[in-house]
Amino acid sequence: MIKSWFANWERLSNYFKYPQEIRRVIYTTNIIESFHSQLGK
Repeated sequence: MIKSWFANWERLSNYFKYPQEIRRVIYTTNIIESFHSQLGK
């Protein structure tokens, strides 16, 4: 996991630039989309 963070730090660091409220929405939306994807399978 640490290797992945280092390899993708440029993209990850952009995520942390958003305020906490927006990050929570992004994170929650990803969970919901993943769940819906699993239901479709």
